[in-house]
Amino acid sequence: MTDVWSGGIIYMYFEEANNYGLVEVDGDEVKTLEDFENLKTQIVSVSPKIAKTGDVSADATLACPATYANWAAATELPPTPDQAVCDCIKSSSKCVVADSVKEKDYGELFGTICGQIDCSDINADGESGEYGAYSFCSAEEKLNYVLNKYYEDANENSSACDFDGAATVVDASAASTCSDVLAGKATASGSSKGSKSGSSNKSGSGSGSSSGSGSASTASGSSSSTGGAAAGAYSNGFSWLSILSTLLFSAVALIA
Repeated sequence: MTDVWSGGIIYMYFEEANNYGLVEVDGDEVKTLEDFENLKTQIVSVSPKIAKTGDVSADATLACPATYANWAAATELPPTPDQAVCDCIKSSSKCVVADSVKEKDYGELFGTICGQIDCSDINADGESGEYGAYSFCSAEEKLNYVLNKYYEDANENSSACDFDGAATVVDASAASTCSDVLAGKATASGSSKGSKSGSSNKSGSGSGSSSGSGSASTASGSSSSTGGAAAGAYSNGFSWLSILSTLLFSAVALIA
């Protein structure tokens, strides 16, 4: 722990290898430790004041700090997560990731696909304040989105939804009912799309997506030359986590 912490943070209740526990458990016996007494002393010494709603101004707001060297977080906030939109991506996609593919292997698929099409719809950049319309969805939902986009760009050629068995064609039963939902979200978030991720669009040396050559072996020519785009598309997928990390490191820099 650093000197900036006052002791108000306790990592865990039970004592483990890091020695931040409050109690030690041995079978059915529980014994309080030194940190338990330390915390108890601090809590007893606190004299909180009662807050009343009348003391708070309805007009009071907190402004976000301006972006500078030690605060690399844009004031532009990401779009509010909407699970209905993400559900529509899943139910309206005709080409989706196969159930046998593990999430840890999604990065390779993102790299291959985003080396040939624009993936800015799913990317997020907390430093620049650029967010794709679907950047708040899960990794699987975003992968389904780009897989389906690649598949549709290839005129729904079956070979464009294969990737050595990593993707499969399914019946998109909700395609018509979700079209308005997805179109509305894309229009509302159009100004927040990440232009950085879009720069990798069709930068690969593989055949164009319109040719329908969607197998992993055909598209692998672009995978190596777009490694940066692959990492960006996958890591930026977790928009809230990325933004939180940026804020955390900026706050630590300010304290230091």
